Amino acid sequence: MELLNSSFDNTIKNINKMKTTCNNTNQLIDLWSRILMQNKNTRDLINDLHWEGSTKFDDLFLQKFKKIEELNSYLNDLKSKSENLKSNNSNLKRLNEKKLNEKNEILKRRIYGSRNTRR
Repeated sequence: MELLNSSFDNTIKNINKMKTTCNNTNQLIDLWSRILMQNKNTRDLINDLHWEGSTKFDDLFLQKFKKIEELNSYLNDLKSKSENLKSNNSNLKRLNEKKLNEKNEILKRRIYGSRNTRR
């Protein structure tokens, strides 16, 4: 029995050692794949005839960023104008309703006269 227990203990130690080795191997494989990916990206940049260096890339990025800021500013202006138009539209509706009510009152006075209908 002691020999069997000792064998189980050794097996558990070996399994734990194997697990640690597998984890370390996975980490190395991940690192190696990242290195290969960066190598591919670098090779692609070197072979790209249209690439003008990182400063040109930064300039293009800044230009696009400025364009986005301009478009956002334009969008905010349009939203503001839209809100103003909505407000003006509601004001015009209220004025039209008021004028319509006044016209109706004038028509009622013409038809029924200015007499008081209270009893």
